[in-house]
Amino acid sequence: MDDSGSGDVEIRNKQEAKTTWSADVATEAGSATHSVGADGVVSESAAGKVEIGASGVSVNNGAFTVA
Repeated sequence: MDDSGSGDVEIRNKQEAKTTWSADVATEAGSATHSVGADGVVSESAAGKVEIGASGVSVNNGAFTVA
């Protein structure tokens, strides 16, 4: 837990997977990440990426989009 006064919370395990709660919530495990915030949701793993926001859904940096 962060004691800097910022209010951030971080949970980490022995394999260095972690979840961080701050303005956004982010989970990381190896090269995979998942974040949730006011702007939307982003999930990434290796070359794959899915972004979900108010304007629609984007897969692999715009290779496929739904608005």
